Amino acid sequence: MKRWIKKLVLQAQPSTVLHAGCGKGELTALLVQQNLALAVVGVDPNPEAIAFARTHFHEEAEFLQRSLAQIPFPDDSFDLVICNNALAYVEDPARVVEELKRVSRKHVAMAVPREPYFTWFNRIAQALGATGVPQPLRSWNSTAFRQFIHHHFDEAVIHMKPFQQIADCNVPDDATRVIEKHYGLETL
Repeated sequence: MKRWIKKLVLQAQPSTVLHAGCGKGELTALLVQQNLALAVVGVDPNPEAIAFARTHFHEEAEFLQRSLAQIPFPDDSFDLVICNNALAYVEDPARVVEELKRVSRKHVAMAVPREPYFTWFNRIAQALGATGVPQPLRSWNSTAFRQFIHHHFDEAVIHMKPFQQIADCNVPDDATRVIEKHYGLETL
């Protein structure tokens, strides 16, 4: 399991987790197998990936094939929402981030490939004959990622890893959300 995810989950101590962009479900299942969360749901738009997850990890978690831009859960459904690299592959990452915020009660953790390292890694993998290496629709350098995250979250900590940029974001409490929603305020 990625160390940053395990560390975050241990700090947040969530009872419910949404893994947005869960792919084949390996990481989603590990959250349950390692007793890091009581209930975990994985969502991914790829039907083949979800079919694999349902076949191999159906006892560990629930898996849904859905767009990350329209997550089928009510507001404030999960203590923690994790999105590991999926933002690089969606058409409208800003819309997806707003959905992640909407369904989260407390925390949203996102990671995106760090440039230029991710591009270099993909080129080397392809030169060595690797097939099926997905090409992201977009990437962010460190400045652009910070700006993107701080546009959506007032409270966020950005961590730089060799191949990833990680944002650990706090979701406003319920009172702040109600005031913002009903009075149209950006922040208090």
